[in-house]
Amino acid sequence: MASSSRGFSLVESLLALAMGLLLMASVMELFRQAINVNTKVAQRSEMQQNVLAALNMMSQDLSMAATGFPQGGLQLPYGTGTSARFCVGTDNVQHLSRPALRDWLFVITPGDGLVLVDGVSTDVVTLVYRDPTIPLDMSPLASISNDGTSITLSSNGEYQTALNAAGNVPVQPGDVLVLYNAKGYASAVVTSASGNSINMESGVDPLQFNQTAAAVGNIQALKNFPATTPAYMASTAAFRIQIITYYIDNSTNRLMRQVNCSAPVPVAENITNLQFTFDIFREGVGGGATAELPTFDFAQGQSPNQIRKVNITVAFASSEEEITSGKKNFTTLKTSVSVRNLAFRDRYV
Repeated sequence: MASSSRGFSLVESLLALAMGLLLMASVMELFRQAINVNTKVAQRSEMQQNVLAALNMMSQDLSMAATGFPQGGLQLPYGTGTSARFCVGTDNVQHLSRPALRDWLFVITPGDGLVLVDGVSTDVVTLVYRDPTIPLDMSPLASISNDGTSITLSSNGEYQTALNAAGNVPVQPGDVLVLYNAKGYASAVVTSASGNSINMESGVDPLQFNQTAAAVGNIQALKNFPATTPAYMASTAAFRIQIITYYIDNSTNRLMRQVNCSAPVPVAENITNLQFTFDIFREGVGGGATAELPTFDFAQGQSPNQIRKVNITVAFASSEEEITSGKKNFTTLKTSVSVRNLAFRDRYV
């Protein structure tokens, strides 16, 4: 009896091969999409953690703005014979040199569109608050030099609080001090310190705050009466402040934090845009509140002193490109910070 030995025809073999290839292609596409989704999730998580940490830091600093600092700001050295103050970041942008702002140190100084990143104008913000870690103002200063370039802290009994265990003043060159008495406030930058003495030499500090020739805004302006002895400002005290600036370094796309014009420190990477808007209160003008003001028009009576809330927008990119598309992921996060020492205050006192 003969047996059948007939196999698959060529058409059947080709059809089976085509179906197998189609099935394999479908599986590979599903696998590719799974990898793509997994990569996107991992990148988005990394991106968000990176930027959330930066937003938390900015929010914390902004919420501290105006703490222990004059709410109306501080007059900087001004008048004939003075030079403009500025603080240059790694992007060579003079953050504190805006013509309308440079003679006054506000609690919050907006910097609308100061830094160009990949063809996009990004913002800068500078804020100020009192540093509570050093109790320099626990007592009046022991003495102040006649030219206002050095001060001496008291080292007697209860007034020794401001000195460390070794009897030295715990400040460093580059620290910014505010001196105050019944005449007002004046800022100065520490250039050196030894023992219980602090020097604030004129013309060598990076912020250009130490200008003895200024008519107003310097330590000389705090004189209680004309005199030639170091006791002419015996009731003067001092405290340390932090001047903090946030901006994007446009050469590295890093969000930078700069304190008192010292070396900036990166706080987040792959930042493509940084924008600030401001909620202000204009008392007696049109009912009061104005929301999300992008910049300030001094001709219209607007001022950084009117800021009550800061709105932050940060755009950022993934550190690596997607495997499948060869492109980076981009995301934007937003938050708002009420400046509590400006927003929550008794306006009737």
